[in-house]
Amino acid sequence: MRILLVEDNPGDAFITKRTLRPHEVHWATCLSDAVAALPSFQPQVVLLDLGLPDSQGIDTFKRLSSVADCPVVVLTGNANEDIRDGVLALGAVDVLTKTTEGRERVPAVLEGLAR
Repeated sequence: MRILLVEDNPGDAFITKRTLRPHEVHWATCLSDAVAALPSFQPQVVLLDLGLPDSQGIDTFKRLSSVADCPVVVLTGNANEDIRDGVLALGAVDVLTKTTEGRERVPAVLEGLAR
């Protein structure tokens, strides 16, 4: 599976990429780089952090999901109820937290999308 990981923190990206083996992962550190990568990489799913240098919160999801032709899973450190409900209502597949528990759920969510 081709996964676009949109995460500005190198440490978080490293940990997340480790859970994504053996998938093909393209890492973007900001929203503009993620949008630019979509046509050439053609991801099957996007793992999106909502706190990026060039976009924050629900607006990040709105902007990316409007141009991505694939499911978007939010992986964030700030999964308060308003944000979680907001992105789910806008079409996010799931909202996972950047915790060990959240990252451990990523493979199961991807497996469900592959079906």
